[in-house]
Amino acid sequence: MKTTIIAISIILVSSIANAVCIDGHPSIKDEYAKSQRIIIGKIIDKKEMPESGKYYEGNNHTVQVQEIFKGNSINTIVIFSENSSGRFPMSVGETYVLFIYYELGRTLSLPFVEVGRTLLPIY
Repeated sequence: MKTTIIAISIILVSSIANAVCIDGHPSIKDEYAKSQRIIIGKIIDKKEMPESGKYYEGNNHTVQVQEIFKGNSINTIVIFSENSSGRFPMSVGETYVLFIYYELGRTLSLPFVEVGRTLLPIY
């Protein structure tokens, strides 16, 4: 019985882990290729967004753009970060490198680097 419980636990944990890391650990080169915009920006506002239809609940972050590496020139952008197990909480007042893409009519952000602390492995 104990062996069965351990086996089931391992299977469940493995399934959850695979559900979160679909792409594994892509390189910055791969993230660059997939992103429509790449910027350095400061979070200047954060607004909670309720779950609706095809979206999880999450937060809209208003970002003041400081530098653009890819994409059109903009001053601010609002990006959505869903409250899923794969999210990274961003704080108002902090500055980040953001790899941005668009999906289901929303502006979303891929994994990023917090300026001053490396959170994304550089391969």
